[in-house]
Amino acid sequence: SETVFDYPYSLRSEKIYKPIAMGHPFVVVANCGFYRDLHHAGFQTFGHLIDESFDLIDNNQDRLDRIAQVVQDLCKSDLAEFLVASRAVTKYNQQHLAAEGIRIFREFPDRFVNFIQSNL
Repeated sequence: SETVFDYPYSLRSEKIYKPIAMGHPFVVVANCGFYRDLHHAGFQTFGHLIDESFDLIDNNQDRLDRIAQVVQDLCKSDLAEFLVASRAVTKYNQQHLAAEGIRIFREFPDRFVNFIQSNL
């Protein structure tokens, strides 16, 4: 469950970055469009293994109900098989997160100075 569920925009916090860093598959309880925004940030999800159409549901309660159904379906499936099938995505996401961290670390000083200069 992400910090924000009912905002009209995505807020990615440690709640998504921790499972990505640990190489865990995930189903995120978050705002409408969260998965879309993850994809735009270069991450992959598990649409080849689960129905991620809940990401497009604007109504919060309906989205939550659909996410709960996806999790129930997962619990009834062969979770060991799911872990094996999700490994390529989890590995990719780990590598992407590490690369993004390096890029952000390198870019931050200049971006911070530019932000300060433009807002003083």
